[in-house]
Amino acid sequence: MLLNVVISMLRPFLQGVLRIRKGGFDGWGALVCALLDPNTSPTIHARANASILISQLAVDKANLDALTNAIPPLIQVLRLEGSSRDFKVMQKNAAVALAKLAKHPKNLVRIRQLHGIEMLYRAVASGI
Repeated sequence: MLLNVVISMLRPFLQGVLRIRKGGFDGWGALVCALLDPNTSPTIHARANASILISQLAVDKANLDALTNAIPPLIQVLRLEGSSRDFKVMQKNAAVALAKLAKHPKNLVRIRQLHGIEMLYRAVASGI
């Protein structure tokens, strides 16, 4: 809930005022990837909110290259198994973020290498 409030307050920055080109995303990138990383045991809500944050950052095409490191954790979120409503929302948020990242050719190659296209297909087929 708090992260949603922060995102809504930062939305003007996230949509163009703040550019996260290489070098400027290190702190945010580490935070977001830690929230997505299954080895850090984040909650479903933390993963869902981190995915929303990545999705919002990916709206600005100038940010797509800097967000490449978010691809593996997003794919890991799609690989997780669960059936609760919150779990499906988390996976939907991760799928949307991954699809937005795929707009950059370098990111699309990385997503394909990690079998992310298959994971997106599986997510859509499961009805999330």
